[in-house]
Amino acid sequence: MTSLPDFDTLQQLAKDDPDALERLRRTLIDETIATAKPDQQPQLRALQSHVDRTLERASNPYHGLVQVMAMMQDKLYCLALALNQPDAYFDHQATIVPLRPDVEQAEEQGHHGA
Repeated sequence: MTSLPDFDTLQQLAKDDPDALERLRRTLIDETIATAKPDQQPQLRALQSHVDRTLERASNPYHGLVQVMAMMQDKLYCLALALNQPDAYFDHQATIVPLRPDVEQAEEQGHHGA
């Protein structure tokens, strides 16, 4: 597994070779996800993808930090709610609303008629 360089080396990479720093970041993330249980890896990859998209859309690094911190606070809130008030957490059910009810109805009728 790749080791994390010391702070001064990371700072130098950020200043002189941001692409190398990004490759290191990606390598460390991929290696860390690879150590997780195989059934958890897809969820971790999806979460990392969401973090990456959030950082890409940020107007500057500080804005990205604030956005990712808010995302993590939301996740921690959900975890705390699930642990402390499981009934309240699991009572929240989403209602699935079809985007095109006419298409769904036609498909259902087609399946019933076959």
